[in-house]
Amino acid sequence: MLLAPLVPLGLAAATIVWAAILIGVMSLCAWLGAKESLERIGRTPSRALVTVVMAAGLVVAADKLRSEIVMGQSNLLMVLAWVLGLVWLTGGRGSRAWRWDSGSTSSI
Repeated sequence: MLLAPLVPLGLAAATIVWAAILIGVMSLCAWLGAKESLERIGRTPSRALVTVVMAAGLVVAADKLRSEIVMGQSNLLMVLAWVLGLVWLTGGRGSRAWRWDSGSTSSI
């Protein structure tokens, strides 16, 4: 049902479109996850630092991510839901709402 809108494109084109969607979702999850992780441990998430953390995460999980894209799985959509849940849990405020070093929540 999820891929039904891609049927008119044909198999080859639908596969390419689906792979592009999965790569976009994977990149978004990696970026948001890295940024949120840095905020939660109390670091200022500069663009360079987020990129380094994101790249490290992608390298660690590269084989699993490759199989997700090659096999056309939809598990990355669940990962996106989890990452967005973690980001929205604190209202996108990260370290201002919860600090790793203090272990407590602030009054928001």
